[in-house]
Amino acid sequence: MRVIKTKKPLSKMRLKKPKHIVLLLADIINRVRFGEIDVKSANCIGALSGHMIRAMALVGIPPEPPEPVSYAEIIERWEKIFGVKLNHVDPEGERQLRVNNDRP
Repeated sequence: MRVIKTKKPLSKMRLKKPKHIVLLLADIINRVRFGEIDVKSANCIGALSGHMIRAMALVGIPPEPPEPVSYAEIIERWEKIFGVKLNHVDPEGERQLRVNNDRP
């Protein structure tokens, strides 16, 4: 049997809530992106994570409801991700979004 070694050993994580599994997957994705873990190992962890979420649902561990996010926070996230300033109308208005090409 071939053993695959990672550059950095994976730390132990307590996986008691679906939120913890999401954090685990985010960590694994970043490790794959930076070459710290191979894709085969990441696929295995991803598959096992899916089984764990299904098992949690079967035993009655409810998924946590998402935290409410304001319209302003959504706009701020988009601006940060895409590096552009969005001119927008309040949600009670027309909900019109235009990209302002003049970067701050």
